[in-house]
Amino acid sequence: MQLPLIEKKQLVKGVWEFSFDLGGRKFNFKAGQYVRVVVPNLIKKDTKGPGRIFSIASSPNNKKKITIVFRVSESGYKQTLARTKLGEKLEIEGPWGTLNLPKKNNSPLVFIAGGTGISPFLSMIRFAAEKSLKQNIILLYASRSAKEALYLDDLKKLEKQNPRFKMKPVFGPISRSFIKQNIPDHVAKKSFFYVSGPVSMMGDVIGLLHELGVNEDRIYFEEWSEYAFAKNPNQLMESTLDALIFTDLNGFFRYVNPAWRKMAGWKSKEVINKVTPRIVKSGAQDLAFYKKLWNMALAGKIFKFEAINKSKSGKLYRVEEISVPLKAQSGSIYGHFTVQRDITKERKTEEDLKLLTKNLDQKVKEQTALIMNEKSRSDAILQSMREGLAVVDRDMKTIVVNRAAENITGWKDKELIGRVWPELLSVGTEKMETFPLSESPLAKAINGETVISTIGGPETYYCKRKDGARIPVSIVAAPMMSDGKISGGIVVFRDITEEKRIDKMKTEFISVASHQLKTPLTAIGWLSEVLLGEKMGAISQKQKEYLTDIHNSNKRMIKLVDDLLSVSRLEEGKIRIEIKPVQFEELIERAIKDNESLINNCKCRVFDGQESRMERCRCEVSFEKPARKLPLISFDESLLGQVINNLLVNAVRYSVPDGKVMIKLEERPEHILLTIKDNGIGIPKDKQNRIFEKFFRADNAQKIQTEGTGLGLYITKMIVEIMGGKIWFESEENKGTTFYVSLPLEGMKGKL
Repeated sequence: MQLPLIEKKQLVKGVWEFSFDLGGRKFNFKAGQYVRVVVPNLIKKDTKGPGRIFSIASSPNNKKKITIVFRVSESGYKQTLARTKLGEKLEIEGPWGTLNLPKKNNSPLVFIAGGTGISPFLSMIRFAAEKSLKQNIILLYASRSAKEALYLDDLKKLEKQNPRFKMKPVFGPISRSFIKQNIPDHVAKKSFFYVSGPVSMMGDVIGLLHELGVNEDRIYFEEWSEYAFAKNPNQLMESTLDALIFTDLNGFFRYVNPAWRKMAGWKSKEVINKVTPRIVKSGAQDLAFYKKLWNMALAGKIFKFEAINKSKSGKLYRVEEISVPLKAQSGSIYGHFTVQRDITKERKTEEDLKLLTKNLDQKVKEQTALIMNEKSRSDAILQSMREGLAVVDRDMKTIVVNRAAENITGWKDKELIGRVWPELLSVGTEKMETFPLSESPLAKAINGETVISTIGGPETYYCKRKDGARIPVSIVAAPMMSDGKISGGIVVFRDITEEKRIDKMKTEFISVASHQLKTPLTAIGWLSEVLLGEKMGAISQKQKEYLTDIHNSNKRMIKLVDDLLSVSRLEEGKIRIEIKPVQFEELIERAIKDNESLINNCKCRVFDGQESRMERCRCEVSFEKPARKLPLISFDESLLGQVINNLLVNAVRYSVPDGKVMIKLEERPEHILLTIKDNGIGIPKDKQNRIFEKFFRADNAQKIQTEGTGLGLYITKMIVEIMGGKIWFESEENKGTTFYVSLPLEGMKGKL
C-alpha cells in the first residue's frame, strides 16, 4: 500500500528516521517485523533495484504511524530515499519477519544490536513496556561513539519505566569479554539471544556466542524473505552430489549443502554469515581475480570459472563453478546461487601429463633401440645390464623383464609377465608410500608421450619388493613407439641403497670433520692476529706478508668449514629457525654496508687484445626500495641475511669494469619479490641447469675467482625453500645475471 511521509528527522549525521501515516488503515504487525519500502524514479542507477527492507522501530500499539530508520549511503536507492519530501507517498510492502518476542516463554532475553540494528529491538522494548510483559530484557548496544548512538535518551526512559529492562551500551565493537561481563554464565544458560545489525557484526557476534557455548537453537536473527529457502532447503538441494552455495550481495554465506560441507570440511554454523573469500581463499588467486568476479556478480551476469580453494584442514582443491544471480519479483538482485564441482583429480592428472624431463639418458635410448630393432641381441644385453628393465604393453602389462629386475624386486619373470607393472611393484616417495596408478612414472611416460626420469630429482623414489621391503631406486621411464604410435613403455630402474648409504656417510663425515677442523682453525686465526698485531714482538715486513697470507688462507678455510657445516645442518634438518619481525630494507642496506670493502675494491678481468689480466675496480651498487615501506614480517633474520649477502657478493665478485649491481624490492599481493641484477660475466647456457648443485662452479666463474666452494647458491636455494619461498634466475653469458627471490608476505613458520 502507498503511505505518505509525515515525519522526517535526522537522528545523527547520515542516519534518518522516517514515519509514514497509516491514516486509519489497518496495518497489524508484530514487534520486530520489517517492511519493504519501494522508491520510484531513482536519481541514479542502483544494482539492487528500487526497494529495500527496513525493520519497524515503532510499537505495534501505535496505530497512527509506522517508523523506520536508515543510514544514508552512496547507492542510488538511499540517495533517492533521503530526498523524499513530506507528503510524498511511497509503496510499503509487508509486514514480514520472524524476529519476534516469544509468546509463552518467560526466559530472559538478550538483545545484541549494532548501529541501526536497534530498530527491531526498540519496537520490542516499547511493546514490552506497554504490555508489562514478564520477560527480563538485557540490551547490549554497540555504536562507534556516544554521538552516533541512536535513541539513547529514549532507551534510558524505557529503562526507568520498565524495571525488567536493562541497557548496557558499548562504544566500539562487541567483544567476548563484554558479553561475559554483562551476561553471567547462569543467565546465559537460560537466555535467548537476539542479534541485529550490520551483517559483518552479526557474523562476529554469532561466532562469539558459539564460542561461549550458546546453542544454535537459542540464537535468533532476522532471515529476510529472500533467504527463506536457505533455512528450509528442498530435498534435491540437500541430496545432490554437486556442491551448492548461496551468498548474499555482501558476499556472506547464507546456505551450503552437505556436498559442499563434505568437500570443504566446514560445518554450516562455522561459515553461515561469514565472508566467502575469507573461508575459501587459498592464495592461488589474487585480489584482482575476486574483484572481477564480484563486478560480474553485481552486474547480474551468469559466469563460469575455475578456482583453487582451501579447505578447513588447509588442503587445496580445485573447483569448477557456475554462478547464477537470484532476483526478487521487482527484478532486483539479492544474491547468487553457485554450483561447484571438485575437479582436483582431473586437473592433477592433466598437470602430471605435462611434466617433461629435459635430461634424457642416452643409455635408455640406445637400449630401447636395441630392444626394438635387434631382437637377437636384446636378450644378451638385457641380462647383462646392472639396471633392472621392464617392457610393458599399452595397458602396462609386463612383456619382458631382465635378470637385474628380478634381483631388485624379488619377483621371478614368470610371476611378472602379464601382470600390471605399477600395481605389482608399487612406487612412491617418503611422503607418499604408493602413487595412484595414473601417477606412477611409467603411466606418466606412456600417457604423456615423453621420458620421465627421477635421476637428480628433489625426492627419492622407493619401490616395494615382493618381501614387502621398500628400497630406494632411480627410475627412467619412456614410451615405446611403433609406427608413430605408442605401443607400450619401457622402465629402467636401479637400486640406489648403497649410494644413499654412502651419501649419508659422506654427509656425516663432512659434519664431523668440519666440527673437528673448526677449533684448530680458530686457534690459527687468533694466533696469526696476535702475531700480526706485534703483541709478541716486532716482525719484519717479509714475516708480516707471510703471516697475512696465513691469516687470509685460514679465513678462507673457516668460511669453507662454515659452509660445509651449514650444508650438513640443512640436509639433516637440524638447523634452528629463530623467527622474529624483520625489516627487509634494513637487512639489504646492512648487507651493502658490510660489503663496502669488496664493492669498492673487487677483482675484474680486463681484456687487452688477445690477452687478459686481473685488475682492482669498483662496482656500483644501487637499491630501489618499494613504493611504501614494508611492514615487519616474521623470518629468521640470520638466514634471510645470508641469502641477501650470498647473492650480493656473487653479483659483485663476478662483475666487469664499470660493473653495476641493481637491487630491487617489491611488495606483491601475496609475496615479496627481491631482484638482484648485474651486468657481469653471466652464466653459460649449457651450465645453467647445474647452477644450484652442490660444489658446482661454472668455468668462466673459476677464471675470474679461483677461490670459492661452489656451495653458496646451493645453501641459498635450501634456505629460501625452508622459508617457504622460491628462487630462480635469468642469465646471458657476458651480459649479466638476474636472480629473483620470492618470499611469502605472511612470513615463515618456525621449525627446528
